Amino acid sequence: NMFTWTAALPIGAAFCYAASMVTLRSFDVSISSAIIYLYSSVAAALGAILLATGTTDFSPIQSMSDALLILSMSLCGGFGVVFLMYAFRQAPASVLAPFSYFGILTAFGLGWIVFDELPLDKLFPGVILIILSGLTILWREERNKT
Repeated sequence: NMFTWTAALPIGAAFCYAASMVTLRSFDVSISSAIIYLYSSVAAALGAILLATGTTDFSPIQSMSDALLILSMSLCGGFGVVFLMYAFRQAPASVLAPFSYFGILTAFGLGWIVFDELPLDKLFPGVILIILSGLTILWREERNKT
């Protein structure tokens, strides 16, 4: 049996990401971005703690370089979320969507260069579907403008 409940976790993560980006526009501009970020960070931390307690054993940090890597990932991720939050509060999602596609290409390129992974057989069916759906959305948006 190839499917396990953990295989659904990336789908849940994508849903939560999309829901958070869409709901950002519904907040009044008088609500501080810092407060929104605080609430989203607390929710993410609680979700991570729940997931970690149910899925893995504790493994201590092995070296100072590992600790520095974890710290740098958390700082970069935190700033990335803040910048995304500001972007989605200022611009419509259809304008920002191409940057998500750039992230797919960047992840593919870094995986190839840094980790020597070239998962063409597993990557491209999904990437083609994502790109086609994005192009369909852009085509629809342009058609609605005219």
